[in-house]
Amino acid sequence: MLTDLTRSFRVLVIVAVLICLAARSAPAASTNDLSKQELTGPVKTAVTRHPQLRTIHHYDRGGRLTKVELFPTQETDSVQYHLSYDDAGRVTEEQTIKPDGHVLYKKMYRYGFDEQGRQVAMIAATDDGELAHAEFNQYDEGGVLTEDLAITGNGTVEKSLYDISGKLVYLARYFQGRLVLESTHHHGVLGRLKESRFYSGDGTLMRKDVYRYNDAGLRVEQQSEFFRSAHLRKSVVTYAFDTVGNWTKETIQRWTEKNGTLSLLETVVSRERQITYY
Repeated sequence: MLTDLTRSFRVLVIVAVLICLAARSAPAASTNDLSKQELTGPVKTAVTRHPQLRTIHHYDRGGRLTKVELFPTQETDSVQYHLSYDDAGRVTEEQTIKPDGHVLYKKMYRYGFDEQGRQVAMIAATDDGELAHAEFNQYDEGGVLTEDLAITGNGTVEKSLYDISGKLVYLARYFQGRLVLESTHHHGVLGRLKESRFYSGDGTLMRKDVYRYNDAGLRVEQQSEFFRSAHLRKSVVTYAFDTVGNWTKETIQRWTEKNGTLSLLETVVSRERQITYY
């Protein structure tokens, strides 16, 4: 029984890491806690329902993430992540807590700065001294972020390059020293993300995404073409928004190819969010 519980919590931790990586990989000019989850405004909580998981993100009035709760829909196990900050607003400690209040493990954060006071390094280690993840940043002469390198304890490394306005234009992901993914991101004259392309480690184009916006500048649609999938050929993601401009429902349509003709495979609501505000 103890082994099963341990396995369940490991799965939850892995899911949390994947969610963080996915959020981090999304091209964005800003890297604050709200923008990482595609949120804006005085958000207090955001409850996101996935097919197999429900997450709750808690924020303080300054927009800093203070707690994350994960609840698998098919299991009774859950886990919480509590974050503590210093006076400068930097995370100093993260605790992973079981439903009974037992602390599974802690992560301690330390930072490095250059002569101009810009953050150039962040290292997070578990309380037993193991590397959890680290990040290293480079800036141009004007102080704009140009490159960052993110490393996780499981051997994943991500290198990101940014343009002169701080928008992500290139990302390379390595696993245990091997290139597994590259992506390029192109922006329009208004600074909005226009197109993304994703390549396998051998340079083969796997997917192309094109984005559409409404008059308010909200991204309302993402069209994807798949070039290496055995069955999936196309998908269209659309969003519904609340009055603040945060998406509350994500719907995906997927097409497969039969005898050279595209055929609609399914239409599903992939995520729904309930957001409360201060």
